[in-house]
Amino acid sequence: MSKKIGNAVARNRVKRRMREAVTPLIPMIKDGFNLIFIARDVIVDAPFLTIREGMRAQLQRAGLYRTEKEDA
Repeated sequence: MSKKIGNAVARNRVKRRMREAVTPLIPMIKDGFNLIFIARDVIVDAPFLTIREGMRAQLQRAGLYRTEKEDA
């Protein structure tokens, strides 16, 4: 995590929030991929749901997010 995000407290908070945001998305991520999310400084003040939806949107954009149709 870059020091551009803020001080250590802010960086740790961002890491915790990103980790918590991606946890419920993990079952819907296609297997066989390692993912890296790069945080920008706007994430420090972003609402939690915005972070989760942003991560989901990026996974969909990359074609790594399964839909219910793909599960069947």
